Amino acid sequence: MLLKPITPDLYSDIVNLQNKVHPAYLCESTVVLTSKVYVSPSTCFSMHEEGVLIGYILSIPLIFGEIPGLTESVDQSNENNNLHLHDCVVSPYHRKSGVASALINAVESEAIRQNFKQISLVAVEGMEIFWTHRGWHATSFPVPQEYGNSVLMVKKITPIT
Repeated sequence: MLLKPITPDLYSDIVNLQNKVHPAYLCESTVVLTSKVYVSPSTCFSMHEEGVLIGYILSIPLIFGEIPGLTESVDQSNENNNLHLHDCVVSPYHRKSGVASALINAVESEAIRQNFKQISLVAVEGMEIFWTHRGWHATSFPVPQEYGNSVLMVKKITPIT
């Protein structure tokens, strides 16, 4: 497996993978999805096996509690304390193979490198348990209805000394 930055030549593969994994109501257009990469390329990663995209993760600096709408492009990052993990997708054929862990570790390492204090995310579709096992904690902040049954979660970042 090979971890790489996300580049424009991967956009159509990312959208295709998103459409295979997420229910339709969570799928974003190419413009909306890739706006996250444009705003913060250093915090977005892709995973490949034999030249094929098998997973990706998108994260952007946002004020804690601000959650981008699924139809809204992000045009600027506005925060230096909170990194918002917007999307983490792994091909169904590569689940439980370490792909998600490698992607999450890449984001966490970059968050530490850039001195973020925490990482937030919206756990959708019953994924709260997955994120809890990785150190995230549920909050009581409201999440836009378009995200369905979901919860805003946060993980404090501990710098490596």
